[in-house]
Amino acid sequence: DQSACLALVVVGYVSGIPMGFHCYPELRQAYAWVAMIVCILTSIALALIPKTHSTLISAVILAGAFVAVVPAAHWLLLSTAGRRATGGSFCFAIVCACVACLVFFKMFPECYAPGRFDLFGNSHQLWHVLIFLTIVKYGDCLTAVYSLTATTEYCTE
Repeated sequence: DQSACLALVVVGYVSGIPMGFHCYPELRQAYAWVAMIVCILTSIALALIPKTHSTLISAVILAGAFVAVVPAAHWLLLSTAGRRATGGSFCFAIVCACVACLVFFKMFPECYAPGRFDLFGNSHQLWHVLIFLTIVKYGDCLTAVYSLTATTEYCTE
């Protein structure tokens, strides 16, 4: 469940690097290496950490997510055409992903009202909705950026 959603988000993220930094080959290569290293180290850490250490697992996942936001924010600052095409949607996707992590790891809202959210509105359900919104909006962004890479406007800034 969580692994499949995580894999989908990671694949989308990794595919966005070559498109987003299409005009900047050095940055594209650097961020691709960083993404690969972070994915490998996060996977190794998650495989080695005992499942009983949920706080440590949460910290590793959040650290990996934080590292992923750096190239995304850099791209938003760097690419005027990309910002125009995807800015609002891209920021919405980032916010949804961050809120999804917060809701899931803090077990909100059931931590404030135990037993009231057992069937409807629990953190796992909210997490799925937020991850779905993240994936849909990010998919829209990838489509827009892919269309931009074929134009002369994208690399002439």
